[in-house]
Amino acid sequence: MTNTTLDASAPRKGRGWLRKLAWIAGGFILLLVVAYFVATSSAFFKSVILPRVSKAVGADITVSEASISPFSQVTLRDLKVQTTGTEPLITAPEVRASYSLMDILGGNMRVDEVVLSSPTVNLVENPDKSSNLDPLTKGQPAKPAAGPAKPSKPLQIDLRKLTLSDATVRKVKIYSQTNACRDVIEVTHLNVTLDGLKNGQPGKLTVGADIKVENNPPSPGTNGLLHGKLSGNFGFTPTADLKAASITGSARLDVSRAGGAFADLAGGGADLQCEVSPTDIKQLVLSFQRSGTRLGEVRVSGPFDLGKIEGRLAVAIVSIDRQLLNLAGAKQGIDFGGTVMNSTNDVR
Repeated sequence: MTNTTLDASAPRKGRGWLRKLAWIAGGFILLLVVAYFVATSSAFFKSVILPRVSKAVGADITVSEASISPFSQVTLRDLKVQTTGTEPLITAPEVRASYSLMDILGGNMRVDEVVLSSPTVNLVENPDKSSNLDPLTKGQPAKPAAGPAKPSKPLQIDLRKLTLSDATVRKVKIYSQTNACRDVIEVTHLNVTLDGLKNGQPGKLTVGADIKVENNPPSPGTNGLLHGKLSGNFGFTPTADLKAASITGSARLDVSRAGGAFADLAGGGADLQCEVSPTDIKQLVLSFQRSGTRLGEVRVSGPFDLGKIEGRLAVAIVSIDRQLLNLAGAKQGIDFGGTVMNSTNDVR
């Protein structure tokens, strides 16, 4: 009679290895989950990501809080970009972007919404011609010369909506170290809405803002004050390769207050009318009025390739009044008297 002995230890060893593999896989998944939450946390973004970005661009970039969902949304609060000087170059209480990361990785820049709430931009030019933009635009290493670019598929963009609300853009030109002489151009309550930016598809742009100009140059320049309101509506259709676009629309500037070198423009205004295709400027007219009286206009038309920046344009200056000419010559102390300008030009 044959005796058979069964070894029960082999299955147990097999099950033990499976158990270990399960623990290793579970630990790896847990590690990935922890890494995901750490990498997308506000603390990690502020202490690791922003310092590296700041070093790369030559500015100190900070936020008070960051909410990050890598696949769909990023929200930054109290954004500040500091370069030189005492005032930040850029501040914004909130910057928010909603997008599809999977589409972007697939080559389609799909962004559902970008929102910038009440940002402020301060541009300062010092007496030595340096500015607080220099750290961002200068000192970057030169890129090696590249060979001929290989034909590539046009970038696919699908930006559903961009909203810039209640923004302020301020440019200050300082003439002396005492700050006694300075020019200030300030755009406040700037609201811009872009509805649709997509290859070959129509979109719409609306803009509105208050404008203030206060010039206080050194002698022989003349002080000037100008307050106005800007509004505009444009429709556009970019080409499939985004190299050009058809643009149709209008903009209006109304002057509510003027003094000094700009005194002649009190109660005046300017209108821009445009109808442009990728190959032709059908109509581009800038006209000036004051209290119902026409002060002149500039007209441009003709074939023009927006992609190549080549064309042949007819440029007509029609009855430009002394009030506009004096505006251009005010800083140099030039008075054009009763001059009226008319000209027709062929520009190639």
